[in-house]
Amino acid sequence: MRKPGDAFLREVGVPYDDEGDYVVVKHAALFTSTVLSKVLAFPNVKLFNATCVEDFITRPTADGLRIAGVVSKHNPSPIHMTSRLTLPKPTGLL
Repeated sequence: MRKPGDAFLREVGVPYDDEGDYVVVKHAALFTSTVLSKVLAFPNVKLFNATCVEDFITRPTADGLRIAGVVSKHNPSPIHMTSRLTLPKPTGLL
């Protein structure tokens, strides 16, 4: 994950290795389960199936940056279809 995405990992408590310009999470399953358990606990969060997070939307604060939203890609088509037939448009969620 590119920096400043490491701020999100620190906030939710996901362990990672700092590699300079980017960070590497210790284990993909630990990342997924930690993020899901922390984020889904909030009352204003919804889980979407077949959705991929492409990037974070950040805003500056006095303490650094805060995550203000995500850029997602929703793909409701079956996995067996070729990518030429399914080119979903990225969508910003705030």
